Amino acid sequence: MTQSDLPASLASYDVNLLMAQTRKLAADYRQQTGQALPVTEELARFDAINILGLSKWEKDDGIDATDKRDIIDYYLIKGRVIFKSG
Repeated sequence: MTQSDLPASLASYDVNLLMAQTRKLAADYRQQTGQALPVTEELARFDAINILGLSKWEKDDGIDATDKRDIIDYYLIKGRVIFKSG
């Protein structure tokens, strides 16, 4: 999906910046409340897709990504947050 495919309300956001802000917000929230925000899964998916050069799987059938070069390889991405105190 490209910027031009997004609705006007979403096209104005930089997703990389939003994810960086989400990390900061989650860290601040954890520091203030001792609780974790449930954003680990989405951050892990975003990072894996970008770092490994995968394509996000748009269908909601338990698959998170596919290899851009070969649609035969499907990936289920999991994430885990590890706190400094733990």
